[in-house]
Amino acid sequence: MVYSNFRSLSISEKYDLDNLDILILKLLLKSPHRLEMKKIIENIEYPEIEVKLRIHSLLLKGYIRQDSREEVKWDSNSATFYTNSTFREEIRGLTEI
Repeated sequence: MVYSNFRSLSISEKYDLDNLDILILKLLLKSPHRLEMKKIIENIEYPEIEVKLRIHSLLLKGYIRQDSREEVKWDSNSATFYTNSTFREEIRGLTEI
């Protein structure tokens, strides 16, 4: 008999996301419009710097996008974000945990 040490990865492990990432994705997913960085920070009870770093990480991973018409940097409180339509179904699955 052969035993394996293999175990299935959880969704958050598979996509290298933690609770804060998932909270941000949930918030953006349920919003009918883009959300300003300021609103994201107000709605999530984490320090501003942590939220901004996670926003940047989610941007780099492709889960979210910044409105391309904006002339502000990604870390500006007036920058707006939305979920990437390519990944919305995947994000819905992630946020159901």
